[in-house]
Amino acid sequence: MILSFERICFCFCVSPRRKSTHVLEIGFAWLMILEYATSSRAQEKRAAVNKVPEQIILSEVRRMVEEMQALNKKLEETEAAIEEYFGPIDKQAEMIMKMQLEGEEKTMKEMMKAMQRQTLLEKEAMEKFAKVNQAGEPNQPKQSADEEKAANS
Repeated sequence: MILSFERICFCFCVSPRRKSTHVLEIGFAWLMILEYATSSRAQEKRAAVNKVPEQIILSEVRRMVEEMQALNKKLEETEAAIEEYFGPIDKQAEMIMKMQLEGEEKTMKEMMKAMQRQTLLEKEAMEKFAKVNQAGEPNQPKQSADEEKAANS
């Protein structure tokens, strides 16, 4: 039974009954006022309960965003600490690699020079051998060592 506040007040004020029952009417009116107040509180509670899921979701989203921001901050701090820790090691590794590359380049250049010298020596030996063969046998064409082995076999 939901009554409006005005109706409750009207019942309370207009009382054509006797004085002995007047106390009962006052009590009844107060009960009606309390019922009205509790019913409006119940409606307020229902409205608040309807808002609760939305508020819960928003608070969860806020909490998750704060957690993600905290994780991002920790990640950035960790990356900075790693870079700070490994920075000198990276520089040392870079210097070692540079020294190794320089050593390899030097070795390669020395090998190239040795191969060029060997090629020049072989070329000179071939020219001397060709001159000796031309001086001894001018009419015969020159055969290589491989061709001679193939002919003898």
